[in-house]
Amino acid sequence: MKNRNGFSLIELIIVLAIMGVLMGFASVGINMLTSQSAKVVSRDVYNMIGSAQTVAMSKGNSYFMLSCDSTGNRRACVLYQRTESDGSTTWVILQEQELSNNCDINLVIGGNSYDLYQTTTGSHLQGVIIPIDRSTGRFQSVYFYSGDDTAPLGSAAADNCTDIIIQQGSRVYDIALVAATGKYYYK
Repeated sequence: MKNRNGFSLIELIIVLAIMGVLMGFASVGINMLTSQSAKVVSRDVYNMIGSAQTVAMSKGNSYFMLSCDSTGNRRACVLYQRTESDGSTTWVILQEQELSNNCDINLVIGGNSYDLYQTTTGSHLQGVIIPIDRSTGRFQSVYFYSGDDTAPLGSAAADNCTDIIIQQGSRVYDIALVAATGKYYYK
């Protein structure tokens, strides 16, 4: 009778192959779980753009805003500029959605890409405001966010925002904004 201590080479290869397959499934599952916040942020931004267009068509003076405060918290808002009886204007936030900080948000304005959070390199934006035309729903030239919700319009950019890119890991969601028609869609 032979004494069989240990495993044969074939048994070890089979065990390693099974472990490799299980590791592959685990890495795909982990990637899907970690990229969920990019999907949620892109959906929230997409829906907020639609809400801003609806408000523009019904009330006028509607704006879509993406902003980032000094602590890195980001939000998407629908703004409405109301004219008071004395002729002054008041800014009202009609809808506001806090956005996850677990993903990157980049805006393409005039062919240049801007980050919507503080970084040590690259271009940083505190936020952008996109006016929406009441009669057509088209996107107009971008304003940079002033940092003050009571008077949010900062300096005007000469160009339109053409893309809002949300990325986390290998997952990328690109929302294209077509200024001429007011259409927006996922690329």
